[in-house]
Amino acid sequence: MVVFVRSPLGIVVSGLVSIAVAAFIYFVIVKPETDKANDTVNQTLKQTQPQINHANKIQECIAKAQGDPQKLAKCQ
Repeated sequence: MVVFVRSPLGIVVSGLVSIAVAAFIYFVIVKPETDKANDTVNQTLKQTQPQINHANKIQECIAKAQGDPQKLAKCQ
């Protein structure tokens, strides 16, 4: 929306209204959605952390086994 205003007060008011509308959109629409997305990511990371830790332990065991089949069999 473009408003042509000749008075300096009108220009200032128009600018403040534009800022207020942008702030309203951010705090009412954008921020709640990003907060919800961040909560979902954090929850997913908490759920998958045990599997990640187990995979890291297996990876370390395989590295220590150095190709020995008997040692590799114990890595589970």
